[in-house]
Amino acid sequence: MSKKINPNSLEEKEQLSMLNLSQKNEKKSGCCMGSKDCPSAETLESAPFATGSKVGEPKKGPKTRITVKYDIGFGNQLYLRGKGVTLSWDKGIPLKNMKNDEWVWETDQTFTACEFKVLVNDMRYEIGDNHTLTCGASIQYTPKF
Repeated sequence: MSKKINPNSLEEKEQLSMLNLSQKNEKKSGCCMGSKDCPSAETLESAPFATGSKVGEPKKGPKTRITVKYDIGFGNQLYLRGKGVTLSWDKGIPLKNMKNDEWVWETDQTFTACEFKVLVNDMRYEIGDNHTLTCGASIQYTPKF
C-alpha cells in the first residue's frame, strides 16, 4: 500500500522537490557505477594515469629540479635534451629563464632516473659527460660550452 502525497502540504512539497532534484542529478552525473562500462577498482589502481589530479594526467611525484647558472646573453635560450621523464635526445625542452644567469627546468612526474645535457639555442651541446638525475633530486651547476 503506497502513501498518498498531499501536494498542498509544505513539508511534502519540499520532499517532492528534493526527490526530483536528486533524480535529475543522478541522470546528469555521468557516473557509470553498476553499468558494464564502469571499470573495476583493480583496473583503476593499475592504470598508469589513474592517480593524477585529473583523468589522463600522469602520476605526480616529488618535484625534481635542474637549475643552470649561466649568462648566455640577450636573445639566446638554453635547452635540455636527454633520456627519461619527458626528455628526448631529438628535440630540446626550453629552460625557464629566472634571472640573467639562472635557468630552471622542473617536473613533478615520477621516474626512476634520467640523463641530460644542456644546449645553447637547442643546437650546441655543453662540453663533458651526460648528467644523471633521480626523481625528487634538485641540482644546480654551471655548464661549459
